[in-house]
Amino acid sequence: MLRDVGRGGERVVAETCSEYLVRLADGGGAEGASTGEPTGGSLEDLRGELTEVLRDAASEAEWKIIGWRGERMPYRDIAAMLGIAESTARWRAMRVRERLFGVAKRFIATLPTDEGIALVRSLGGVMLTVADERAPPTARAVRETVQQREGNEHRQLGRQGERDE
Repeated sequence: MLRDVGRGGERVVAETCSEYLVRLADGGGAEGASTGEPTGGSLEDLRGELTEVLRDAASEAEWKIIGWRGERMPYRDIAAMLGIAESTARWRAMRVRERLFGVAKRFIATLPTDEGIALVRSLGGVMLTVADERAPPTARAVRETVQQREGNEHRQLGRQGERDE
């Protein structure tokens, strides 16, 4: 059975959700639960505060890099504009992004629970789904690394055996 839940017109399969979650999604709340609505200032005020905190956390040059990446400019073009190597541009962008996410997470952690939840929701869940550009190792790469280590251990044991004789 599909049912409209929440203000956004989302549809869920009601059988897979607990009554607690359905009440929360309907906006009715649940006893002792956070509804995710700001209790103090408005959402715009919270966004403004976060913007100020983030603005102070990076230099103008770093904001240029973030802006260019937001426009999906390739790292090679960013590197050419800054006169640095492509790998350096990539690492600078990743470090700045990681630092800014850390600053934002610390800011959100200082807010009351309802306000923090509302701010994260208003950001489209970006803070919850941060994906690192560094790709995780593939299963094959992990397997090869493990095999390499095991091979090194066997060789070392073989050398010790030769020394003992």
